[in-house]
Amino acid sequence: KKMDLELGQRVGRLLRERKETVSIVEGTTGGLVNASLQAAEKASRYMTAGVSIYSIKGGKGILPLEVRKRLGGVENYKNGEIYHASKVNFAEVMSGFMRTQIGTSWAVAEGGATDATSLPPHMQDFISTGFTIVGVASPSGHIRTFAKRSTHNNRVQNMAEFTSFALEALETCIKEEATNRTAKL
Repeated sequence: KKMDLELGQRVGRLLRERKETVSIVEGTTGGLVNASLQAAEKASRYMTAGVSIYSIKGGKGILPLEVRKRLGGVENYKNGEIYHASKVNFAEVMSGFMRTQIGTSWAVAEGGATDATSLPPHMQDFISTGFTIVGVASPSGHIRTFAKRSTHNNRVQNMAEFTSFALEALETCIKEEATNRTAKL
């Protein structure tokens, strides 16, 4: 499956029309969410920051200590259930952190596993295929999480599918926020 640049363009257009900005932090998608949004026309009007954090070690150099403490460490690798829950926590903590730290209207945080066979065997009882958790922080500060479990462990295909999933989650939240604002008027 190829990266869906049209979806990135559609989400970018929504952000431009609303004069809103977005920041991205991603893990398993390896920068593809960021790339999809940056590939759209006039991306500099809404795209402010994007970072890929692929490991605990990677986050140490750029995240404040209080954020790293909230994310946890090696204890997240005890078993598959704890690892999965740590990715939900990552999506929630990091989307909120990015939105406030960077000062964007929206923030997306994505994490998971593109290929469960690369996880230690003791985790594979709970996680047998790739999965992603996406957190979207809205202008109001509300954080919503989305989850997707793949049916396979094809790393490249999952990266593309999870990228589309993250963009769709952001698009859904933007449209819902617009509907909620209109309803309040």
